Amino acid sequence: MAWHKRSKPGAPYIQQGSRPRTRFGRHWGSSVGALLAYLTLAALMFATTWLAPGARWIGLDGDPDSTMWSIQWVAYAAVHDLNPFLTNYIFYPGGVTILWSNADAPVALSWAVLPITLWLGPIVAYNVLQTLALGLSAWTAFVAIRLLVIRQAAAFVGALVYGFGPYMLSQSYGHLGLSFVIVPPLVMWLLYRLLVRRDMPPVLIGAIAGILEAFQLLTSAELVVTELIVAVAALVWLAVLVRARRWHIQWRDLARRVAVSGAAAIVVFGVLAAYPLYTLLRGPGRVTQGPVRPFGTYVTDLMSLFVPNGLTQALHNDWTVRLSNAFPGGAPEAGGYLGIILLAVILFTVVRWFHEPVVVFAAGLFAFCVLISLGPNLVYGGHLFHSIHLPWRVLRDIPFLNDVLPERMAVYFDLFAGLLLAVFTDRAWRSPVRLSRPLAVLATAAALALMVPSWPWINTTAHVPAIFQPGTADNRFFSNQAPDGSVVVVLPADALAQGQGYAMLWQAYDGDAFKMPEGDLLHGGPDGKPTIDPPPGPLWNAMSDLQAGTPPPSSDADLASVRAQLTDYGVRAIVVGRMAHEAEAVDYFTQLMGSPPTDMDDVHMWTVNR
Repeated sequence: MAWHKRSKPGAPYIQQGSRPRTRFGRHWGSSVGALLAYLTLAALMFATTWLAPGARWIGLDGDPDSTMWSIQWVAYAAVHDLNPFLTNYIFYPGGVTILWSNADAPVALSWAVLPITLWLGPIVAYNVLQTLALGLSAWTAFVAIRLLVIRQAAAFVGALVYGFGPYMLSQSYGHLGLSFVIVPPLVMWLLYRLLVRRDMPPVLIGAIAGILEAFQLLTSAELVVTELIVAVAALVWLAVLVRARRWHIQWRDLARRVAVSGAAAIVVFGVLAAYPLYTLLRGPGRVTQGPVRPFGTYVTDLMSLFVPNGLTQALHNDWTVRLSNAFPGGAPEAGGYLGIILLAVILFTVVRWFHEPVVVFAAGLFAFCVLISLGPNLVYGGHLFHSIHLPWRVLRDIPFLNDVLPERMAVYFDLFAGLLLAVFTDRAWRSPVRLSRPLAVLATAAALALMVPSWPWINTTAHVPAIFQPGTADNRFFSNQAPDGSVVVVLPADALAQGQGYAMLWQAYDGDAFKMPEGDLLHGGPDGKPTIDPPPGPLWNAMSDLQAGTPPPSSDADLASVRAQLTDYGVRAIVVGRMAHEAEAVDYFTQLMGSPPTDMDDVHMWTVNR
């Protein structure tokens, strides 16, 4: 990556450390081999889930349920020629734009596994995507890092930090859209080809970038924002390095390439993303009173860089578990761990090879991403220091930027940490010092050992009552009482408890055969503020009280208003499944309907006479 002075005007820049030219077949073979290796590692990591992929899913209960609903909804919309971005199958009758739910509704990924969803169902499709997330993300990091080191083994090792690092592990508990991070390494790859090698037309680079960001928007909109932040930081940092180190750069040519590729990216992204953005900003259930999440929540605890998360790393003890439990966000949002050995290797690499552009460039961006992931104020050991202000604080009032959860910037410092580890391994292997190779192997192995994931990885068994399982006698009875397209009230709606299941998963498992007035996707409420609840009304107020264990008002007038809303919505059935305060819910709906329910399997059902 380093540029030497040209021997005469017009002579090309010479890159230091470039890989010798090899045949395309050799590169292709190594890429395929790396891909297969990463996918195998991912499958082994989730092996316990793959013993019964239709009955359990990778990770915890909660967000995966909503994601599986989104996967099923996109498949249903494709088959029935419906708009995949809008739905009134939840939050009936007003409906919502599902893109507001960020990583819980990865539409692009749902399209990719459409045949699997239609054939084997949304749970299997979810498991396929979560397994591919780790394997493909590691592989794209390998492709990017391989441009910057000589030895492919070094690139392979560095990509492990990205594809199987603590960020990926924490997000694998249930944030599919945030763990499917194939785009950031590819953006780095494109920037390298644009600014350093300059061996691709800028229009082509821009077009590819536009396609990637359109894909990213339909996977996780938050990552579009963070990728833009890091890309801008990379360009600024590169400009600073060029000026500080007095590298000889053809500024006019470089500016032209950046401008042309940027324009191409904007045009392509605009064409592909215009309609999704329109539905996001103008569709039903949009958020107009942001930010979507409280600003500055879920930040990287400074201590978490050194202390492993007890639920994600295999090497932990009671002391580290107690410490990590205090980190903001808990296990699914505490992915900032790197380990003392990897941090020491990064420091050594920066000091030893600071003269190399790839090292100083990666080190600067690594430090930048760590800094902004700390959030607006320093958090150490779970303690917030209000008096210590950090750079993220300036984004408090900037729309879209203030929606980002800073801790999720860990994906980028994992990428640059992997690059620096790859450089360390590569340079040490080429060193003439006698003990450099065995010491490098030992340090690399030790760094990776501290990051080995817990195994077997946690999975969740799907609890779907027979009434929602197509082909069962209970489901046939249910379908007779509430034909396809009917509106059905289902509890629990959004009060999740391990081992109980809830309405959105049951609806998805039944192939979206019915609509519901409730749901559990983030959207804008009647006041434009973010919520996961339907608009307030007699029916939802009663359901919310029941889930909270609070007796709903049950005067004749209150019950009459709920019955009127059931009639207005055209509700055909009410179903109460396993939930907290189940007995209270059964008593309430028995009083509301004037008759006891029909009990089937582990649910209670009332048919609404019309």
